[in-house]
Amino acid sequence: MCDSGAVSLHDTDENIQQESSSHDGKYYASDETPLSLSHSEMKEVFRKTLAKLLSSDPILHDLHPDITHQEVSGMLEVEAGRSMVVEVERADGRLYRLQVPRDARVHQLKAALKTHVTQQLHREGSRRHISWRSVWRRYWLVHPATGTKLVDHDATLASLDIQHKDKLVFLKRDNKTR
Repeated sequence: MCDSGAVSLHDTDENIQQESSSHDGKYYASDETPLSLSHSEMKEVFRKTLAKLLSSDPILHDLHPDITHQEVSGMLEVEAGRSMVVEVERADGRLYRLQVPRDARVHQLKAALKTHVTQQLHREGSRRHISWRSVWRRYWLVHPATGTKLVDHDATLASLDIQHKDKLVFLKRDNKTR
């Protein structure tokens, strides 16, 4: 038996059915959101809601709505001091902010760059494929503060004096050093 202030499941069902009569047979909650959605429709509603929440939050407003678990974990690692952010600048001035462990090696930095660029292209809807083998044959990654080229793939970033929030740049190789 329900007390007078409680709403039973049956009452809620009747209210939803009454509201749905003007909406082509779909069930709607009081905020005009369909209760019966296909998987793709639900993903779209979730994405839009998440984007709205992220954009209105003062701390999380700079996050992409399609953020991955890996990106969130990386951000938490940076905040905890276990990882660092390294920026890589392209020749056209575009910056890539990479999150790598403090004890990362050059090959891990390059893998993070590849992942970051691939995700960015995917989010932009691009179908471009980048040949990273070709990129590394044509360009060096250089730490401009020290002039150090990142040649040794097994070298740690710390041994190359690369620290949190340092910037690396691409430097075109000349034909003789290929």
